[in-house]
Amino acid sequence: MSVIIYSASWCAPCKTAKKWFDNKGIAYVEKLVDDENDPSILKEFTEAGYMATPTIIINDRVIVGHNPKKYEEALAS
Repeated sequence: MSVIIYSASWCAPCKTAKKWFDNKGIAYVEKLVDDENDPSILKEFTEAGYMATPTIIINDRVIVGHNPKKYEEALAS
């Protein structure tokens, strides 16, 4: 299983989403789109056509926003 969370440091829904995954014990890779030390993440994010945070990718399924029901569905498939 692969989980990637594109987030921003100022984004409250991002923090809520990460907390949801943490509480479930599900490992994820966080990619901060506002990381001044790594501008390649923002480039990767925008070139993929993503425009909002959090953008969460679970096994190639893209979920925008904090939506536990969609997380559960993606994790079950």
